[in-house]
This record gives sequence, structure tokens and C-alpha cells, in this order.
Amino acid sequence: MLIEQVKEPEDFSFIESNGKLQAQFNKQAFNKLSDGTNKNNGSSQMGLYYNNLPRKYEISDSSKYGTSGFMIDVDNFDKWMGEPVLRKKYEDTHGITDKKEKEEETYRQAKMQAQIQMDLQKDLVKQVVDAMDERNKKKKGFFGKIFGGK
Repeated sequence: MLIEQVKEPEDFSFIESNGKLQAQFNKQAFNKLSDGTNKNNGSSQMGLYYNNLPRKYEISDSSKYGTSGFMIDVDNFDKWMGEPVLRKKYEDTHGITDKKEKEEETYRQAKMQAQIQMDLQKDLVKQVVDAMDERNKKKKGFFGKIFGGK
């Protein structure tokens, strides 16, 4: 697959445009796939690849196709593929996957710390309540001291 053979930033790059992530594939990526013959050069490879993209998914419109390459809507391409191929490549190459994992780990640790703190507070409250109950049992009051005995 082309995506696994190309490298960022020489062959393609990711661009945020109007709140959407897009991948721009340069003609150089297709030059690497060509066999060097005039019939099978980078331009014809690029045209074949572009023409095989289904139009119903709106992966790339014709205004984003030129002699130097074309742009692909990442979300629409991934929808067509049935898995987040380009999104994963973007996250891997930009360290976003690591950042998400770190944020999730920090969240788990904070949640665990909060649970430990709540358990400690419950234990402390229980100890205070038990101590007060014990103290109240020993304390009999004025009439208890007179008539109570011990």
C-alpha cells in the first residue's frame, strides 16, 4: 500500500484545513513507485491512484489534484478503508499516540489516588466515630455515677 511506502515529510504531509485533517501526497511518492519507463512514470502512477479513489466518499475533489500531487481528506479516506489508516499514521508520526497514552495513564493514576484518599478519609471518620462511641459508653453522667456502681 502506498501509505506504508511513503515517508513524511518528503513524500507527503499532513495539513489542517478548515478544521479537517488532510494528507497531501506529492508526485515524488509516485515517482518512487514507477519503473522509470515513460508509460509507467510518476505522473501516470499518481493518476491511476487518484482515479481509483471512490468519489462517493469525497476523499479528494478534483480541485485538489494537480501536477505536483493531490490532497486526501483523512477522515473520509479512513471511512473508506474501514479503519483509521491515515489517522494512525498521523498520530504515530506526530507523537499524538504517546501523548494520549500518557494522558490516560495520568488520569488512571489520579483516579487511583483519589480513591485511596477517599478510603483513608472513610477509615479516619470511622475511627473518630468509634472513639466517640467508646467514650460515650464509659461516660455515664451525674446520676450514673451516683447510682451506677463502677
